Amino acid sequence: MKNFVRLLGFVILPAVIYPGDINSLCGLPVTEIPLTQQQIIGSLRDCPDGEIFFVRSNVESQNPTFDEVCFYLVSTTSVASIYVEADRYDAGDITDAAIAQIENVFNQTTVGADLPELQQGIFSAELQIFGPPPVIDGSDLVNILLLDVRDNFAGTGNYIGGYFDPNDQTDNPTSNQKNIIYIDCDPVDLTSSNPEEALFTLAHEFQHLLHYAADPTEHEDGGNYNPWLDEGLSDLAASVLGLGHRNYGYYLSDTSIGLDQWVGNGLEYYAKSALFFQYFYETEGIEAVTAIFEDDQYSRIESLKNYLGPANFDDFFTGWVQATISGNYSNGDCIFGIAPQSSLISMVQVGENEIFLEENNNFNPYSSWHVAIPSVAEKSDIVDLQPLHSTDLLYNLREHNFITADSENEWFLNYIADPLIFSKIIYNSAPTLLSVYFHLGLEVGLNELQYDEDILTMYLNYDSGRFYAVNEFPISGQALITGAAFRVGNDASVTLKIKKRGITYTPSYSRTLCAPIGPGWTTIDLLNEGIFIDNAAVYVELETDDNALGYSNAFPENHSGADNQRSYYSVNGTSYNSITSLSVGGQSLQGNWAIRLFYADSSQAHPTTENERLSLHPNPYLPGFQNAVETQVQTRWNEHISLRVYNIYGQEIISLYEGTPPPDTPVTLNWSGKDHAGNNVSSGIYFFKERIGDRQLTAKLLLLR
Repeated sequence: MKNFVRLLGFVILPAVIYPGDINSLCGLPVTEIPLTQQQIIGSLRDCPDGEIFFVRSNVESQNPTFDEVCFYLVSTTSVASIYVEADRYDAGDITDAAIAQIENVFNQTTVGADLPELQQGIFSAELQIFGPPPVIDGSDLVNILLLDVRDNFAGTGNYIGGYFDPNDQTDNPTSNQKNIIYIDCDPVDLTSSNPEEALFTLAHEFQHLLHYAADPTEHEDGGNYNPWLDEGLSDLAASVLGLGHRNYGYYLSDTSIGLDQWVGNGLEYYAKSALFFQYFYETEGIEAVTAIFEDDQYSRIESLKNYLGPANFDDFFTGWVQATISGNYSNGDCIFGIAPQSSLISMVQVGENEIFLEENNNFNPYSSWHVAIPSVAEKSDIVDLQPLHSTDLLYNLREHNFITADSENEWFLNYIADPLIFSKIIYNSAPTLLSVYFHLGLEVGLNELQYDEDILTMYLNYDSGRFYAVNEFPISGQALITGAAFRVGNDASVTLKIKKRGITYTPSYSRTLCAPIGPGWTTIDLLNEGIFIDNAAVYVELETDDNALGYSNAFPENHSGADNQRSYYSVNGTSYNSITSLSVGGQSLQGNWAIRLFYADSSQAHPTTENERLSLHPNPYLPGFQNAVETQVQTRWNEHISLRVYNIYGQEIISLYEGTPPPDTPVTLNWSGKDHAGNNVSSGIYFFKERIGDRQLTAKLLLLR
């Protein structure tokens, strides 16, 4: 399913935007506009081949003004008419191919929808889920206007991808008095035959239109503006119809916000609403979604409590938090999990550790707070000192399961060394103080290497496609790599690689993450990967097509001169350059990528050396009674290895291996007594010859048939 990085909205927000990127925000119903606040500043009377509509001249303004804009009618059916802004259509910014697909998906087919009955187009599907559109002057026809939304977009930064304007539902002088959805064409691509972002926006905004018809005051909260339920259902509409989903990372990196909270239209609030209703739909079904939509007696969280039952809502919220911690969603979307707000890594010292962690804050009702407990550290017991009005969870990141506490909210763990997340779920009665006791033991020193100083300057991407970002981390002494962390701009997939001793060496570890936590920190535990290092550098690399990489101009205090730059980039994965050869706005980059490395000091970390002899098992080998001869090849360095089998005449029988394995990683090989053509060889003596760089090892095997 497509994940749209460019989030939709009605109010422009301040946000960290990387150069060249554009972010779209979502259109929300606004209150009716008093007549005294309306002005028509762009009057147009010359539109001989089209129809004039009132369009907001600045959608950001709280004192709206309107232009009169000429549109062509390009498509009409019994349920919807599509209009295009005349100037933009004539300029080629809106094409017939895009119009045809918008008409097709809205009127006829949503083939990616979760349920067969929802695959007959946006209009049919959303009417089944939510109900009919408003009737204005005896008509419920939906009008889709494709235009350049007047949002002051100038090539970079936030933009408005589309909106629904409740002013059109009034009899104000500037009202079009029609059911209208506005879809942007700049920078939204309306030239493609598959305008994915426009279709996502259309499904999203259509729910707003339907919601306004059913409950126009849903977002009113004691005089405040709180659209979280309406926004969540709009995002769910697009997701259920297979048209994309929001970037959940804005919430996953800040779960301290309350479920029923909405402040300043922050992206984390949109993401929270989208993720919650995704879980609600997956667990309760589409009928439950309809029931919440149709509830005009209760609003927002009270509507959910009324549906689930007040006694059950806390349990439901707990289930959502558990699913979010573990990334356990069933609809096929990849969800990484949460990014803890606190970490004990910097607090743990060698020896016995008694850590008292206290958070003095005004915690929000129906929120959660998480603490990362590092791997390697042995956990003895954990005690919640203030368990009232909350539930505590302990999640094992390696085993992927929750550990049960006793009746006193204590965990006795028998020195588990796995990485854990301690979580506190806060319900309706939010505390002002949280305090937890951690008893940890540590036999080796834990270390964190980073160059960003917790300061993020921007996100950077590469317009032409695949991009590689690398940080170099020199390590003195023997160490075991325990983890890595990085910041990216969104949740498009990235591949994390760990390389030892050389930036172009074969990775010791490689993993593609389908949805990292963008824009928060994504942390990967590497304790059980067995990556040892001995007085050498470790290179942490991120590879991506569609994401943007965190960059910081800050430098650690102990770095100066050439030591400031430890970051590199590549556009092909084979040749790398210093980050200083990149420039943004004419300025050379002098900082580093937001990539970190964690390791444990280890006098027991003995990196593998080459075998003194090549081991073969079984030897003698009886093919009729034994499956195969097994051996292993490995190298400490990034060296080429070949392994071949010869007969007593020096003739090559077969090549078993040719390549460069990851350092310190054994490769297991098997030989079943056949030559390169697949024929059984005869009984006799055979020689296995392994070449490692310029060195050679030989082992003799007796084969008996």
